[in-house]
Amino acid sequence: MSRARGLQLGAPTGPVPPVAAEDGAGLVPVSAPSAGAGAAPEARPPALVGRRIPSRNSRVRRLVVALYFEASWLAGADLPAAVRWATLSEKFRRLAQHLDNLPEGGVVKVDGDPRKALGELRALSGEITRLENALGITAAPRAGLGVNLGRMEDLAVSMSRRAGRGS
Repeated sequence: MSRARGLQLGAPTGPVPPVAAEDGAGLVPVSAPSAGAGAAPEARPPALVGRRIPSRNSRVRRLVVALYFEASWLAGADLPAAVRWATLSEKFRRLAQHLDNLPEGGVVKVDGDPRKALGELRALSGEITRLENALGITAAPRAGLGVNLGRMEDLAVSMSRRAGRGS
């Protein structure tokens, strides 16, 4: 069973990026061990081994690692776009949370005009959608890129069998 199946995605609808279950941390491992003293660090996807994720934000780094586990076709060359996607997703989450916490009028001002932050949220959503399409995160662009996950898994099984025989 691949590690990617152990990740739980939020319930995205349309261009909304994945959100965390409760703590807002993005993609969350379903069966994540508690990281206590002496706990082994989490393994990284093969494309990220030996690569530094260029972000200081730990949530962004976790999103990038989770994205690479989910989207096994991503290569090391996709890292800048993946970091940008994760950064924008985190900004989207924080801005949406801020708009949700507004008093009474919410996203609409007293005079009925939408708040400026609502336009920013829409712009972030559009940019996230463009990055998702470029990275093949959603089904239609993935089909356009020619990524066949079933065939990739069959290939991985046959390669592991061949490696087991020592040929």
